[in-house]
Amino acid sequence: MLQRDWLLSSKTAWQDLWFRSITIVAMLIAVGGSIYFLWKLLPARHDSPTMVIHYNIYLGIDQIQSWHWIWFLPGIWSVLTLLDLILAYGWYRGEFHLAWSLVILSIAWSIPWFISLVYLIRINI
Repeated sequence: MLQRDWLLSSKTAWQDLWFRSITIVAMLIAVGGSIYFLWKLLPARHDSPTMVIHYNIYLGIDQIQSWHWIWFLPGIWSVLTLLDLILAYGWYRGEFHLAWSLVILSIAWSIPWFISLVYLIRINI
């Protein structure tokens, strides 16, 4: 796909009110959830040199890393959401249903991402 094709497809997609609204909500959830995660955990990093990255209900805490990993989880969430939306906008004209699936996916995976970050906040504070 050429850049001009992607631009035309994205302009067409942006004119669709529902598509645009879901895109804005998905980005607000990803960015807002990431900011909330960082806002809660950045002050707590001075208490301990490590941070719990993964918790398993069967095994308990199973991955501990240094505090610079605090940027990794919200960063991955934001980047994946952004890439998903870029693909959805590029495929809007050619693969309409696929584009809608990707936009809905960007909202759908925000729920487990946000829940997991909230649990990591609870574990680390």
